[in-house]
Amino acid sequence: MKLRHTALALAVAGALAGPVHAGEAEAKKWIDSEFQPSTLSKEQQLAEMQWFIEAAKKLQAKGVKEIAVVSETITTHEI
Repeated sequence: MKLRHTALALAVAGALAGPVHAGEAEAKKWIDSEFQPSTLSKEQQLAEMQWFIEAAKKLQAKGVKEIAVVSETITTHEI
């Protein structure tokens, strides 16, 4: 679970490192347009997104400007 949060925080930090800064308004947009349906309420989703926003701010404060992500294809996720 911690690894998943770290990976997502790094992804958010990568988004924040560019010219566009993601915050609560952007999180709400993603929740409404991309994260439905969900077993979590929108309030629960926003609380989780807030964790990532704060984690990204901490990474930026440490000077992180670029994130490299290595992903692999998971067969069960292929269509």
